[in-house]
Amino acid sequence: MKKLFMFLAVAGLATFGASCSSSDDNAPEQKQLTLSSDAKDNTVVEGTTVKFSAKVDGKEEAGAEFYVNDTKVSNPYKFDTEGSYKVVAKKDKFKPSAVMTITVTKDGQPPVEKRTLVLTADKEAVFVGGKVKFTVKDDLGAAVAGFKIKQVGGAEITGDEWTATAAGDFKFVASKDNYEGSNEVSVAVTVDPNALVLALVTNPDEVFAGSAMTVSLKDASGAKVAEAELFLNGTATGIKSNAEGLYVITPNIAGDYDLQAKKGSSVSNSLLVIVNEAPLPDTEIDGTFVYKGATSNVEEGAILLDGIYYTNEARTEVEAVWNLVAVGDDGKVSIVIFSTPASGNEEDGYAPALPTPTNASIDVIAVVDAQTGEPLDTAEEGTLSFGATPNENGTVFTGIVTAGATLGGQPFTLNLDGDLIFGRTQRSEGFAASKKSLTSKASKAKGVKRGFNLAKIAKSVR
Repeated sequence: MKKLFMFLAVAGLATFGASCSSSDDNAPEQKQLTLSSDAKDNTVVEGTTVKFSAKVDGKEEAGAEFYVNDTKVSNPYKFDTEGSYKVVAKKDKFKPSAVMTITVTKDGQPPVEKRTLVLTADKEAVFVGGKVKFTVKDDLGAAVAGFKIKQVGGAEITGDEWTATAAGDFKFVASKDNYEGSNEVSVAVTVDPNALVLALVTNPDEVFAGSAMTVSLKDASGAKVAEAELFLNGTATGIKSNAEGLYVITPNIAGDYDLQAKKGSSVSNSLLVIVNEAPLPDTEIDGTFVYKGATSNVEEGAILLDGIYYTNEARTEVEAVWNLVAVGDDGKVSIVIFSTPASGNEEDGYAPALPTPTNASIDVIAVVDAQTGEPLDTAEEGTLSFGATPNENGTVFTGIVTAGATLGGQPFTLNLDGDLIFGRTQRSEGFAASKKSLTSKASKAKGVKRGFNLAKIAKSVR
């Protein structure tokens, strides 16, 4: 009896399950929305607002939502830009409408069919340092100008030529407004077995403006390469590697230096060297200057080598120009511009004579407003006794310096005792020939000596 009861119970459950599942098959089929618009022939000009409606069995269906290019939009919807747009109506428990295409034109003219760009390269493979030239046409073979070429996953290149700076596989595409994007073009870059290898020898954390750094150059076998020219940011420097395959160079200013070496047809890798600002040495100075009876205590002092200048229009004589700057604690800056002899020649360059108590001639003595850079008073005559001498690496002058003049009809005096930070004014990106050495530093003359920018000098130590 128990077995019979269990059998009937299971059979009943099976029958119940079957009846439930069959009920889904009898559900009414969803009706499809019919989409329409108030745009004649579904074509409008830019800036036109179009109203859509969705109907079922000829009757408007409230609550339908409208999608333009798969994005839900308001109804009515304004079409601002020329092109073709796919519109669909949707509502829960209804099948979406068929796709409607709205064509937006300029000034009622049919839209211009976009051509597709075709990108080609003159090489499929190059060595590091090699160049690839690209050509862009449309799919009808007509040349296209004004295009942009971009490395896939990278940056846009300049013009139609690309220089390989590293090994790898690189892909490129072209683009232009009102054209379909181009195909991808691949370029394989490998290392030339005869290539040059440029490397930084100096610790990267110890590369400073004004201090020497060493860069080595070897071939693919590791042999040292001499007489190869160094390029900075793509421009030849005239500096060549020595017999040991080394460049010992002094960057003038802080910044990013992109280096590359070339010898004959061989080109090295591109080496990026980050040059840091030189840390200021620890200095101590005790000094004052008196202007119009008021005494300014000197907080900081510096001696700046401005450069070598011709002293006549015939350019037959030269001298070194220096700027002695003392920053006061009351918003004033004392500036003494003076000259010392220089020796050398135009071909090999000139070197300045270090200032002494007796060899300096005054060009200008001035007091300047520290905030505005405006001179408060200037004089072209005065006295200077320069008793400070440089330390071993030429970063600091230490000693006693005095100067005097008449400014604003009253005596001006400057007295310094201690350390003056040494620097150079008007520096630009590039390299000095060797480690900073005041006695051996040779440089070209800048031109004929003329006026001085006191405001710029005043700011050079602040």
